[in-house]
Amino acid sequence: MSQLDEIAARTDAATEGPWRALGTGSAGGDHWYICDDGEAIASISCQDGINEEQRQPDAEFIAHAREDVPRLVSALRAVEAVLVDWDKFGKQCLVRADPSSGLPDAERAHQQEMAEDCARDAHRIRTAITKALG
Repeated sequence: MSQLDEIAARTDAATEGPWRALGTGSAGGDHWYICDDGEAIASISCQDGINEEQRQPDAEFIAHAREDVPRLVSALRAVEAVLVDWDKFGKQCLVRADPSSGLPDAERAHQQEMAEDCARDAHRIRTAITKALG
């Protein structure tokens, strides 16, 4: 299972959204709740009065993650699909670059160059995605 598959599985297992962040707002002991339509599913709370200004952005981040993460997974799946098509195109270029294709030398050289460009660029994109996912 790829890291993207693992992220998608955790996303699918989580409570359905949308989620929202609701706060009590009481200084020195504020509580922030991450809620779906029916109830609180998580909370951020502390009684120490320290770093209170960070709790709301944290709660908002968690609440929005329920919709943001599936969008990001979907976007990466779309990129992966384009890369598959790119690989197919590169292989077609290699076939046309073969001397048995009957194409003129200049056209075969161009097809070879396009195949190499496809392979190089697809590798760069896949490497960047793998690196970003850790």
